[in-house]
Amino acid sequence: GVAERQDTRGEPKSDKFPFFVPVQVVKPSKDHNNLQVVPESINLLRSASQRRPISVISVVGPYHSGKSFLLNSLLQKPSTFSVGPKTSPQTLGIWMCRTDLSAPDGSEIWLMDSEGFFGPQVTETYDAKIFTVATLLGSHLVYNTVKVIDQQAVNLLEMLARRAQLFRVRSLAPSVAAAEEEGVESIAEASGDIPVFLSAKSFPPLTWVVEDFVQDMAASQGGGASAVANESAIATEWLKSYLTEDSKRFDDSDDSYEESDRAYLARLFPSLTVHTLFLPATSKSQLKDLSQLSWLELTDEFRNEVTALRGELFTTVRSKELYDGSSEDDVLSSPEDGMMTAEGFASALNFIVKALQKGFFPELPSLWASWRAQVGEVSLKDSYDLFETTLSEGVSPRPTGEAVTAADFDRASRDARDKAVEFYTNLVADFGLPTRNGDLETKMRTSQRKAHALWLEQVQNYVTRIRSDLISDIEQKLFNVSLPCEPDSLEQTGKEATSVEVAKYKEILKEYEQQPPQKRLLSSDWMVGQLPKFEEDPIQELMKSADALLVRFKYENDRAISNLIRVALESSINACDAAVDEANTKLVGDAVLQDWAKGVMAETTDSFTKKCTREYPWIASQPEFRSNKALLIQEVKDRIDTCTSRHAVRLAEHLRQEVEILMGEYRAEKRKLEMTALPADEAVLRREHTAITQDVLDRFDSDEETVADSAAYKDFRSQLDRNMGAEWDRLRKKNIELWKVHSDDATACALEMNQK
Repeated sequence: GVAERQDTRGEPKSDKFPFFVPVQVVKPSKDHNNLQVVPESINLLRSASQRRPISVISVVGPYHSGKSFLLNSLLQKPSTFSVGPKTSPQTLGIWMCRTDLSAPDGSEIWLMDSEGFFGPQVTETYDAKIFTVATLLGSHLVYNTVKVIDQQAVNLLEMLARRAQLFRVRSLAPSVAAAEEEGVESIAEASGDIPVFLSAKSFPPLTWVVEDFVQDMAASQGGGASAVANESAIATEWLKSYLTEDSKRFDDSDDSYEESDRAYLARLFPSLTVHTLFLPATSKSQLKDLSQLSWLELTDEFRNEVTALRGELFTTVRSKELYDGSSEDDVLSSPEDGMMTAEGFASALNFIVKALQKGFFPELPSLWASWRAQVGEVSLKDSYDLFETTLSEGVSPRPTGEAVTAADFDRASRDARDKAVEFYTNLVADFGLPTRNGDLETKMRTSQRKAHALWLEQVQNYVTRIRSDLISDIEQKLFNVSLPCEPDSLEQTGKEATSVEVAKYKEILKEYEQQPPQKRLLSSDWMVGQLPKFEEDPIQELMKSADALLVRFKYENDRAISNLIRVALESSINACDAAVDEANTKLVGDAVLQDWAKGVMAETTDSFTKKCTREYPWIASQPEFRSNKALLIQEVKDRIDTCTSRHAVRLAEHLRQEVEILMGEYRAEKRKLEMTALPADEAVLRREHTAITQDVLDRFDSDEETVADSAAYKDFRSQLDRNMGAEWDRLRKKNIELWKVHSDDATACALEMNQK
């Protein structure tokens, strides 16, 4: 059936086009050689009141001639259109502004602002395209210049008008040929399908506005409204004087012409008037940026003249006829006897700009008839392209690289489909064509399958990257653990980190699971968002990677523990060796030696324990600590035993030497005693000898007091005592022998005396 002007739900489209808000409907291409419609603005135009005709006042003219300022002044709203002090053109392309003003025929007045002509690095062809759009679609054309009207200004306007008219006139030839071939009696019948706005032989009324005009044409007429009207009449006659002068030759890359009849503009435009406007301000600072001035701050002369211009334009403008109202099957079905509506304007604008883009500008009218036959295919393709673009935007990875979720994929597919269907419905509705929704649906499903495959690849890459990121997060948490640490604590940290990241991963993967049937947004023959197939379950793969990571950190932790214990062990053994080395330089008794051994053992093991557990108390419970401590105890014991054995040998040698020295001294004293006291009374001799031996023993005790509790001391003291005892026995025997000798001598002497 024929598509109606409704949304996809069958409801009448809401009016979303605001009043007094300019919208860019056409923009320049990147190379500034062609025009492009702004799709969003076209859709906005279509949303305006469907049944009410519109009247478009188009304003054109050289750049920086004050077109936007003029429009603001006509509305008496200084900030509606953008103006400013910049040297570069402020308006690019074509802008439309809807107003709440009504024309005498009841149509709604709209204003068209356009990019200025003769701008820097802009071609004449581009200017001609702007002029043609404004002229073909405008109900009234305002040509805006500054200062004066001279021959050059007239020539420029005539050049633009000729090119626009030439584009339209050239289409008549194909229509004539078609009439001859098909037996049509008149050109009118052959061109009957061409809309009136293309086939009309004249342009809309033209008002030439000259801003900053300071010449007093009506000085003799006095002031007031009559003076303003008179100035307009004088200026109009002035313009017509230029139109009757001798012709000049115009040349460009496309066409050349010589026109002897200078009334060409007057014949082309059904009505041609001139309005002059005085300076809007008089100070330099104000003229630099007129956007800063309110309506009441403008000069009285300017406001009076703009008010007169406003009255003339708004009271004479009429809605433009788009097509012959008697036609039963026209391409632009307008409600009010074929007059222009917002939707009709949008369709006509869209058609003209598309034709300009394809280089068919000179053949514009003849294209209209053939375009209607092609519009179905074009609409289908444009809608399909819109679907692809919208879907691509909807399912493209986010700026962070995150793939859109399954629900978002389904939603993007639904939204792209609805948008394309609505767009397609609106397009064909503009031309009363039957819909081909089935074909569009098939093409969209095919495109969506490709997008689905690409999306699955994006999801797989994203899920893989997220898994890598989560592993990095686990690794970072383990890196934050200072090694060495308690193995159980490290294990717990790793398990907790893994648990947290696995939970995150599950939540992320959940976003890519297929939606339940009751939540499906499209029919079953459309692809739905779902997790791609993985060779291994992503969760299991994450957990395996986390386990491998934990094993690595456990190994590093074990190495750190071993290194700490090894350093502590080496340091403790070195301290023990130092103590042993010091002990090897001393001779002590058994008690001291035993205390030393106990002290070395205690200090060494305590030092080892403290070095290991000062920062890490938990190490004391580790098997490696216990085994190394046992090893340390054995090492210390062996060193103590060796030191003790060596001490015994050194002590014995020392005591032996001490005994020898004391025995030498004893023998010397005994020899003196022998020489001076023998023979002597045994009791006296014993007393003297005992004194010598006691002195020797006292000296031994004194010299070896530090080792007096040792067995070696006792043995060598006993040995010393025995040696001196043996010497006493010999001394006593010698004393006896001497007494015997002395007795024999005495006996002999006594006998001798007795004999005497």
